[in-house]
Amino acid sequence: MKRLTDPIARNAAGTPDHPAVICAGSVTTYSQLAARIQIAASWLSGLGVRPGDRVAIVGENSLDWIGLAHAMPLLGAILVPINPRWSPSEAARWIAHVEPALILVGDQSAGSLTGSVLHGARVVRLSEEMPGEGDVIPPATEALPAEFDLDQIHTIMPTSGSGGAPKGVCLTLRNHLASALASAVNLGVDRDDRWLLNLPLCHIGGLAILMRAAFYGTTVVLHRTFDAQATLAAITEDRVTHLSLVGTTLLRLLKEQGDRTFPGHVRAALVGGGPVHSELLREARARGLPVLPTYGMTEASSQVATLSPRDTDDNLCTAGQPLTFCEIEISDEDGKRASPGEAGQVRVRGPMLAKGYWTAPGQIEPLTRDGWFATSDVGSLDDDGFLTIHGRRDNVIISGGEKLFPEEIETALEQIAGIDRAAVAGIDDPEWGQTIVAMIEPSRGATFDEESIRDSLARHLARYKLPRRFIRVEALPTLTNGKIDRGRLRALLQTVSK
Repeated sequence: MKRLTDPIARNAAGTPDHPAVICAGSVTTYSQLAARIQIAASWLSGLGVRPGDRVAIVGENSLDWIGLAHAMPLLGAILVPINPRWSPSEAARWIAHVEPALILVGDQSAGSLTGSVLHGARVVRLSEEMPGEGDVIPPATEALPAEFDLDQIHTIMPTSGSGGAPKGVCLTLRNHLASALASAVNLGVDRDDRWLLNLPLCHIGGLAILMRAAFYGTTVVLHRTFDAQATLAAITEDRVTHLSLVGTTLLRLLKEQGDRTFPGHVRAALVGGGPVHSELLREARARGLPVLPTYGMTEASSQVATLSPRDTDDNLCTAGQPLTFCEIEISDEDGKRASPGEAGQVRVRGPMLAKGYWTAPGQIEPLTRDGWFATSDVGSLDDDGFLTIHGRRDNVIISGGEKLFPEEIETALEQIAGIDRAAVAGIDDPEWGQTIVAMIEPSRGATFDEESIRDSLARHLARYKLPRRFIRVEALPTLTNGKIDRGRLRALLQTVSK
């Protein structure tokens, strides 16, 4: 298949009154969303957007963001998200790298863009210039297509690397479609599914939810960001059936829910972003929340392995099996295929893999040479093909000759009463090579007793894995998607350890 019928237009024609987006209590149907997209496309055309142009969006999750993102393929333009939490220097590096023709800016994000970072790109503030549904907009200069080329670049998505300028991952419509179909085979699809979208749209986890809904013709319940109370309200009032979480947001959701069980209409809660302690997952299932650990990455358009709803609690410590169309293998230090249970580098192959990395206009560095993408993650596959992720290769701490994964220590720390979140890194040490330091974000009102924490941790981990220091902080440095910002963490630990 070379071309794809415009999915929003198809849904608008087949089920015009079906909810496409629910936001702040307001329902936008597929026919209304299609009309909004046509207006946005005509407006962008009037601004001079042409095929191949990169068009950046910097802003929080919003209905405007969704309409503009869906409008760009109609013009052959490429969506380029900008993280609204970036500093001006971070935004400047990304803008210089992708050279967008146009930057669309939401009100709350205007402060991160100054003249010095724009590199000549035209900037449009959405609150001032974005047309409303009642405005008269000249039609697009050319007829808008009813079909899309599946192999055209849809998105240049920044990776969430911890340091330096992020790479631009070039994702085609075929990549997004393969990812959506693979998820559908695993989870199933019902027309009345409602997926809560409170992950940032500037990250692949959020954008993938939006793309899946468009392909399936289902409903997105849109929130600006994660909030435990708002999430629980959406589950009840908006009848959310699916949601995506990381370990921290799952913990906060369970605390907010208390002893109450979750309603039975919730079909799946994907939990990713790094290893999550199996006890937390079991607690969630005991309260009626059907959590499913998942593993994915920007380069693979989101998920590559996810536990199936049909799998038992015995597999909760894994990320499930590879999704349909996707293959995973583990390579040892010599580059050979590892034996079952043996840890090594995770490699991925499948049609959801990105076309490559953006290097310059008209130039894309292929993602792989042999079809296999070598990730930065260390994992293992058991005899049945279930994937366990141990951590990232670039996060490994080597202390006294032992290789340690901070993620394992963090998940153990977060099971201790009084600790909301923990982050671990290695600090250079002349005797040990590196020593382990943990930053602790305690629960509200909890006491901070270093010896008690160490004793509790020693019941779950070998002594050589125990941190030498525990530092209390009000809030850990995080990325927009909720993951620990490892670069800022290391810099902060270097400062406090001097």
